[in-house]
Amino acid sequence: MKIFVITGDKLNTGGGGITHLIETFEAIERTGNDIRLFAPQINFSSPLRVHRIFAPFTGLWGVIFFNLSLCVTLCRALIADRPDCIYTRQLSYSFVPPLLAGVFRVRHCLEVNGVLYDELQLINASPSRLALIKTISRINCALTDRISVTVQETKQRLITLYGTEESKIEIIPCDAANHQIFQPGDRKRARQALGLGEDDFIAGFVGTLYAWHGMDLFLAAIPQIITSVRNFRLVMVGDGVERERLISQARELKIERHVTFTGLIPYQQVPTQIQAFDVGISFFKPVRPIPGVPMKMYEYMACGIPVIASNFAGYGPVVSEIGAGLAVESQSPAEIAHAISALAGDPTQREAMAQKGRQAVEERFNWQRVGVEVENFIRRALC
Repeated sequence: MKIFVITGDKLNTGGGGITHLIETFEAIERTGNDIRLFAPQINFSSPLRVHRIFAPFTGLWGVIFFNLSLCVTLCRALIADRPDCIYTRQLSYSFVPPLLAGVFRVRHCLEVNGVLYDELQLINASPSRLALIKTISRINCALTDRISVTVQETKQRLITLYGTEESKIEIIPCDAANHQIFQPGDRKRARQALGLGEDDFIAGFVGTLYAWHGMDLFLAAIPQIITSVRNFRLVMVGDGVERERLISQARELKIERHVTFTGLIPYQQVPTQIQAFDVGISFFKPVRPIPGVPMKMYEYMACGIPVIASNFAGYGPVVSEIGAGLAVESQSPAEIAHAISALAGDPTQREAMAQKGRQAVEERFNWQRVGVEVENFIRRALC
């Protein structure tokens, strides 16, 4: 198949959505398909052929230029080299891809990893912006032939919020990690490279600091944790809107010396950061209706790191089933502290969990499997 893949995200940011998209379509291309990627920024390393969407501005002018550039670039490509399918990762302010797919009589698939309308409500976006997002999203869902979502909750939300036909929507979880990039490593060497204490017991988080990742819940447990694990340290890798609030919380709890904020780091350095951890943290705080799929959890497991996860669907129950860590009620500081203390005092159990997690990623939770599922989804859309 020849597939045009479209995203409005910059490819070198290394966020979860971009990782999902690139890893999936690199896997699909390895099976003999021809993938052409259209994106606003092309300075990144990948075997995929990339077409640049010219988008030099931000704000209103950025939206206008992006849509004009996308329209021109995609029209030229469709005329010169017609694909079997156009696959679009949900665009916030554009319905150009499904519209042009209809004009050129090409099948269109839409990937929706989250409901942007709901997420904008959490940050008190203006009513006019919410109305615009809702209108564009409804048009995209109506014009496309098939929609892939990662969890059942997103499927149901598209049906109730936008009136999307249920028969259009398929669930394809992105519960995967690249086990060739994320591998077990030398913990001592990783800590030396990062300037972390060799004897510390380190719990780590990797990701964007959003409220729904619940790291404030973990900070609240640290005063109890350090009563039994005195050499404890929490390392938060990433940046986001919650960072300043979390720094203030750590200061108020007088636990600053037990917490490290690394800020944003290049994606290529993330495996080394994880290799320095003793346990990885994957929490969900229900401030938004859809938990999503915690890709970081699978990256921890790929690196041979035990996981402490919230007892929400797709988080703790998965870890418990695999035997790769512990599920906790993340609203309970006492339960979090008990889990950390138990793992800190039992290196044999940590090693057993690490091996089970790594094995699960190699056998089940990898991008090769997701690539097969997405390729089959696209082939069904062509029928």
